[in-house]
Amino acid sequence: MKKGLLIGGYFHYLVFIGLFILLFFSFVWLYVLSKWELSYAYPLLALGYVFVSVVSWLWFNESFSYLRLSGLFVIVIGVYCMSRT
Repeated sequence: MKKGLLIGGYFHYLVFIGLFILLFFSFVWLYVLSKWELSYAYPLLALGYVFVSVVSWLWFNESFSYLRLSGLFVIVIGVYCMSRT
């Protein structure tokens, strides 16, 4: 490992972009919590698993097994059921 590589990585522009995105979505999450009940908003986070799976299939050509598809289906159905109550 080159000397200074670890410290230099902290000041890379992509790190700052990632921190900005994290900060932005933290404020979005706080706004959502101020408008919606926690029991309604929190299950929506589970859709992140569905989003990541679809993006990884589109961008990285990852394959879907029937077990993974059924798990994603259960997540979507669960979020739908939670939003209907």
